Amino acid sequence: MEEESSKQEDTSTSQNAQNSPNTDSTTTVKNAQPKVKINAPKNPPPKPIARVKIAAPYIEELVVSSPNERNWRGIFIALLVIVAVLGLIVFSIVLVSPPDEGPRLKGKKPTLEDIFHKLPPPVRFNGTWISDVEFVYRDSYGGLTLYNAENLTTKVLMTNATFRLYDAVDYKISSNLKYVLLITNVVYTYKHTKLAKYYIYEIQTRFKKPLSPIELDINAPFLQYAEWSPDGSSVVFVHENDIYYKPKVQKDLVCRITQTGKKGIIYNGVPDWLYETEILKTDHTLWFSSDGQYLLYVTFNDTEVGEYNYPWYDSENNYIQYPSVRSLRYPKSAYFFLDNNTLHIGYLFQFHTEKETCGWTEPIFHPVFSANGAQALMRLPVRDGDNGNFMHACQIHSHNVIPLTHGAFELTKILAWDEENHLLLGSVEVQDQLAVLSYIGDTFKFIDKSRICVVGKGYGGYIAAMLLIQDIHQSINCSVSISPIVSWQHYNSYFTERYMGLPSEKLLEYEKVDLARRSANLLDRNFMLIHGTADTTVKNQHSILFTKSLIEHGILFRQLIYPDEDHDFSKKSLIHMYKQIDQFFNDSFGPSIDDWEDSTGFFIQ
Repeated sequence: MEEESSKQEDTSTSQNAQNSPNTDSTTTVKNAQPKVKINAPKNPPPKPIARVKIAAPYIEELVVSSPNERNWRGIFIALLVIVAVLGLIVFSIVLVSPPDEGPRLKGKKPTLEDIFHKLPPPVRFNGTWISDVEFVYRDSYGGLTLYNAENLTTKVLMTNATFRLYDAVDYKISSNLKYVLLITNVVYTYKHTKLAKYYIYEIQTRFKKPLSPIELDINAPFLQYAEWSPDGSSVVFVHENDIYYKPKVQKDLVCRITQTGKKGIIYNGVPDWLYETEILKTDHTLWFSSDGQYLLYVTFNDTEVGEYNYPWYDSENNYIQYPSVRSLRYPKSAYFFLDNNTLHIGYLFQFHTEKETCGWTEPIFHPVFSANGAQALMRLPVRDGDNGNFMHACQIHSHNVIPLTHGAFELTKILAWDEENHLLLGSVEVQDQLAVLSYIGDTFKFIDKSRICVVGKGYGGYIAAMLLIQDIHQSINCSVSISPIVSWQHYNSYFTERYMGLPSEKLLEYEKVDLARRSANLLDRNFMLIHGTADTTVKNQHSILFTKSLIEHGILFRQLIYPDEDHDFSKKSLIHMYKQIDQFFNDSFGPSIDDWEDSTGFFIQ
């Protein structure tokens, strides 16, 4: 009975647990059922079975989470907030940004032909001061206009119609504003000097007459130079290396000042080639005094100067069977002449007493001479603006005193003259540039070290070749030398002796920096040589000697020769040369990544 009662109670309890509305279906509760013992008389009358109901304990789990459940509502709200913030940022950027007008570079990409022919030339100031407050200039219409800088007024003196009528390309106006020298038919002889025809034009009457050394001449000959006197009433000019003076513009009288002029040899009032190109860099050597009463002029005598001959092919006139020969008095290094009336003057330093009212007297130091005694270094006072005078090192040569140091400090002593590092050319500056190339190649990542080329002209052409020769690490891929100086013994004396000294004293240094003597180092290197046959600055002789040496050493290289071209090439030759150099770049290290369709990728990017 106990067992039956127990089973019934288990059943009842189980049923109650299943029917309980507060029981979590996911929770299983096992209750240990106690055993109840009931004592009854033997064979008692049947009684109802006692049932004991034990309620299962109520257990509630407040937080129940499953690993696969997400708070989708919160995620959705967060995404909406992020999208709203981004939208506000984009809206702000669009609101404050200027409207897009398309690419900055529009139209066809420029070519070399565009640069030389189609692009407008730069506008430069062309005014000539007449007084302290007035100057004359060519206006935007091409006429002559007087501008007063004091009251900001303008006055038209001559219209462009006059320039066009007489085909004038330039002008010189007199200081009294009555006359104008109209310049036509300009032909440049060298870099600065030129031949041209001059006409005297009277502004008020519009009367024109030619300027000529011959009185009553109706034709205008080619003149080398012409200039107004300070008062504007007379004019001086140079014809065939002689100076002429016209005292009154209205009169026909012409006075010849010099009579020694000789073409290519004796120059009066105009410089010879060396002084024009390297020293004075001008087209005249005559000057009026401020009141116009005196005229200073310089005469050059090139009788003893060596003559350089070069061919002239006259490529525009192909019917000429034989080229002509042109000559030029070209002074080279190591040549000088002393006659019986010329002395070589040494230096004699005389020390005098020195007196200062306010300040102090400086101790006197003996000069430090160079090895050949031609120059000296001394401590001399050099003014430093409002700070006063300070003792600095000065180089003394002939009558020239050149301060070597400057600033608001005192140089106390000059120890010595470093002769070993003096007059070194073609070595130190080459090593400096190689070091710079190595530095920028290692420092700046946007530089492709495998695509480095050097291009130079004249002295730059010499450096371009020397860089490739001394580049033992092969950091340079190719080099282009345009009209290079190859042998310093064949270059002009003014430049060479200034930086190299005399060959008689430094012959070994001359040979060390001679490109023709070091051409063997260009083996298996990409090298291009360019020169004009009529170059008067750096003779074609340099490239001829270099070419001969390259051939003797079996060096393969590219060469371009431009007939009848001087040191400054014409536009047609320049365009052709740049295209050839661009092709040389392509062959040396491949075409440019940004190569433009029909234009160059290396010269214009």
